[in-house]
Amino acid sequence: MTRSDQARLPIESANQGADDAALRVPPRTPTFATRIKMTLFRALERASELRAGLRHDSASGSRVGSAVGTGLAPGALWVFVSTIGELNAIEPFLTLLLADLRPETLVLLTDRKIYRESFLAKYPRAFVYELDGTSRDLVQLMHAAPPRLVVLGEIPCLLFDAPCRLSFGAIYELKRRGVPVCLVNGWLYGQEPSSNLDRIEKTLFGRDYVSLLDLITVQNEEVRRTLVQYGADPARVIVTGNIKFDAMTPEHWTAHGKRSEHLLRSIVRGSRLCIVAGSVTDLADQRDVLKAFKHVSARLPSAFLILAPRHPEQKDRMATLKQYCVDAGYAVAFRTRLGDVALPDGTQVLILDTIGELRDYYSVATIAHVGRNHNLVEPLAYGKPVTTMGFWEPHHPAYPVYRLLVETGAVAELNSADQLGAEWLRMLSSRGLRATIGQESQAVLKELAGASARNLALLRRHLDLRRDVGGSPGL
Repeated sequence: MTRSDQARLPIESANQGADDAALRVPPRTPTFATRIKMTLFRALERASELRAGLRHDSASGSRVGSAVGTGLAPGALWVFVSTIGELNAIEPFLTLLLADLRPETLVLLTDRKIYRESFLAKYPRAFVYELDGTSRDLVQLMHAAPPRLVVLGEIPCLLFDAPCRLSFGAIYELKRRGVPVCLVNGWLYGQEPSSNLDRIEKTLFGRDYVSLLDLITVQNEEVRRTLVQYGADPARVIVTGNIKFDAMTPEHWTAHGKRSEHLLRSIVRGSRLCIVAGSVTDLADQRDVLKAFKHVSARLPSAFLILAPRHPEQKDRMATLKQYCVDAGYAVAFRTRLGDVALPDGTQVLILDTIGELRDYYSVATIAHVGRNHNLVEPLAYGKPVTTMGFWEPHHPAYPVYRLLVETGAVAELNSADQLGAEWLRMLSSRGLRATIGQESQAVLKELAGASARNLALLRRHLDLRRDVGGSPGL
C-alpha cells in the first residue's frame, strides 16, 4: 500500500453508514424507559446535592438572566467545547457551519471556569455559558435561547469517557424538546467516571447517550466500531477523518511585526542549518534532543538547535535544562535573556523560553522536531521535514494525528537519541532530500484534509435544519 493509499483511508470510509433511509429524519427523542430512569436519577441527584449543601437552580437562573441581557435570541447555535483545545480542533468546521447557518447567536458551552476569555478572543459576540454539571443546568437557557442545533466538539463520545463533564441530563433536555444534537470529530479517551454519582449515571444512561445523538462523525474506524458496539446506530456514526488537518494550511510567512522580528530575520539571512525542536516537555526528552544534536554538531559544526521546552515559567526546570546544555559543552542562549537581537555568532543552542512564538520559529527551521503528544501538523504546514520520538500516549488528544502521520510516512519516528541524531544528520546533509520529504509530506496533508466540508455535508444530509426548533427561524 502506498503512502497516498494509506492517507485516503479515512476519507474513503467517510461514506460508511450513510444509508439514505437515515437521511433527513426528525431528531431522536428519549424513550419512555429513559424518561422513567431520568426521573429516578434526578431524585438521587437532588438528594446528593442536598447532602453537599448545593443549590444550583438559583445560580443557573441568575446566569441565564444575565444572558438574556446580552441579546440572546431563538435560533441559536450551541457548541459544547470543554477547553480551548477542542474549540481550536473544530474551528475549521465551525467556521463553515457559522457561514452556512448564520445563527443570530452563538452559545459556547464549557464545563470549565477558565476559558471564557480565550473563547471570547476568538468569538467576541458569542455567549459563553459555564455548565455546573447538573442534569437540569440548561433548562433555563433553553427557554431564553432555544437552539436550532447543538454541536459537541470531539468529546465525550461516550458518557464520562473524557476529562470533561457533560451530564446526560443536558442531552436529555435537548432531545426531549426535539433539538438536533450531533458530535463532530469524535474520539475516545478511555477514562472512567470520577465519582460514584457519575458511575451510576453512566450505568443508567451510557447506551441512551450514544443512541440519542442524531449524528456522530469520528476520526477513524476504530472509534466508530467502539461506539456501534456501545449501542450507537451504525447509520449515524460516520468516519470523516480529522478536522485538525484543515486547521493548518501552507501560508506566506514574514518576520515583519513578529515578537522576535530581528532574531528571526538574522536566522533567515544566515546560512546556518537550523533544527527547531518544539514542545519538548519532559526533561528526559530534552536530554535526548541535546544528545541527538551531538551527532549533528560533530559533522556539521555550523548547525544550531532551537529548543522550545514546555512550561518555561517553571524556573527550576529551566535551570536544569541550562545545566544539561553546559554539561554537554554547548554555547547556549535563552530567548528571554537575549532579547530581540540578531543571533550571536557561535550560538549552538537557543532555548525558546517564551510562549506563543514556536510557530514563527518552525517557519525558519531547516528541519523540525516535535515533542511527544504535541502538534505535528504545524511544522508540516510549512513544508518542513519533521521527526518525533516514539511511545506517544494512546489517549492523548494528539495521538490520532500522530498515528496517521507516522503510518503515512509524513513524519519520521525514532526511538532513541542515537537514531534521532542519525536521521537529523541524513536530512540536513541533502537539500534535495529535504525538498523531497517536504513535498511528500505536503501531499499527505492534502490527502488528509477536507474533513470540515465532509462534516458539514453530512450534517445537512442527516439533519433537517430547516424545521423550526423552539421558535427558531428556518434556513
